[in-house]
Amino acid sequence: MFSQKYLSHYRQTLWLALPIIAGQVSQTLISLGDTMMVGNYNSQALAAANLANALLWTIFIVGLGITFGLTPRVAAAAASGDVKSCKRYFKHGVVLYTSIGFAIFVCVYLGSFFLENMGQKPEVVALARPYLQILGGSVFFVLIFQAIKQFMHGLSHTKEPMFIEFGEAILNVFLNYLLIFGNWGFPELGLLGAGIATLLARMIGCIALIILFINSPQFDKYTKSVQWKVFSAKEFQYLLKLGIPIGLSMLFEVSAFAMSNVMMGWIDANTLAAHGIALNIASITFMVAQGISAATAVRTANQLGLKNTEELRMAGKAGMLINLMFMGGCVLIISIFYKVLPALYVSEIEVQQIASSLLIVAVLFQLSDGLQVACMGALRGITDVKVPTLITLFAYWGIGIPLGYVLGFVADMGAVGIWIALFIALTAAAILLTLRFLSRSKTIVQHSKVLTNPIIH
Repeated sequence: MFSQKYLSHYRQTLWLALPIIAGQVSQTLISLGDTMMVGNYNSQALAAANLANALLWTIFIVGLGITFGLTPRVAAAAASGDVKSCKRYFKHGVVLYTSIGFAIFVCVYLGSFFLENMGQKPEVVALARPYLQILGGSVFFVLIFQAIKQFMHGLSHTKEPMFIEFGEAILNVFLNYLLIFGNWGFPELGLLGAGIATLLARMIGCIALIILFINSPQFDKYTKSVQWKVFSAKEFQYLLKLGIPIGLSMLFEVSAFAMSNVMMGWIDANTLAAHGIALNIASITFMVAQGISAATAVRTANQLGLKNTEELRMAGKAGMLINLMFMGGCVLIISIFYKVLPALYVSEIEVQQIASSLLIVAVLFQLSDGLQVACMGALRGITDVKVPTLITLFAYWGIGIPLGYVLGFVADMGAVGIWIALFIALTAAAILLTLRFLSRSKTIVQHSKVLTNPIIH
């Protein structure tokens, strides 16, 4: 793993990953900015924000995951010099993902009227509903952004979207400052202001990326002479065949964490707020790991297109080790500052104490979380998506949620018990997905004919 060949894979993966990571972190900063600034407004608004974000992501993550199916397709085609296929993927991807974004907005808006049926406190629901509706509107712009971003990632252009995503994060914080607290003569809208700020930031970011993409000469050969009036149902099916399992695998993981939010709400509002803080901190480290995973998907897909079987296997293993090393560093940082970090979000001592206890458990699952997401990226790059989807379903809903209920409420361990169950689920996923990649990549090496006609498993 430390030979000269592997060092080359580490460098190439990190070169691709760093802009993706920066972009991922900047998007997390939008949620972080909302959480921290709303938390300093009041803890009830924070609980409502956590509930709304958890429910939004449960639906939104499917659409987001489907867009990830574009990247390995484009990466493999670009590596083999197939510009014609890249143009087809781009055209169909933009139309497909824009349609999905609109459908998600409709689902989120209608779903916001059923929050009372989830056993949450009425005062939390009253704040969460309008905030959730506005966030649902921002999804439409995020999916258009994702269509172009994932295409650019497939071409190994990862820096351009990163700069715009950072601009979004900065703009969101500024608009939060104006609209949450009513500064500079703006109305004090509280949580509603945070939602409006996020919508405006994402809309402006989407428009900026479209302008940049259209006016960049390096993308001319992929955008010129595109026949926008001619579409193929088979092309849409081709993208969905890879994208839907990716979306479902992400749904199973995110929905499990969303269900943990619901269970926290069964305890009390302070526990729900503390859970959101700890989860937000953990999500920052996860977004970095996910960026490395995305780069690993591009690297393995490139090798698939070039028919470099040994290099494909090495690229996947390199991504796993990078994530393990990064998450090891996160374990050290969280272990040292687990009592300090919650104070950055909220002033209530009780909420800080609960969040600190959850961060101790978060230390346990950092390595597992990093390994499982790296394996998912490597498997996506070789178009192996169906079995990994079943693995995530088993880990999170077969183990995590049932065990969380038992430990949290039957064994009366409360919030800590729910988080221990999530740690066990992530560990199971990491082990099974690692074994899957090692097995599938070995088979590809032994049977190189798979490279000429890759099969989705």
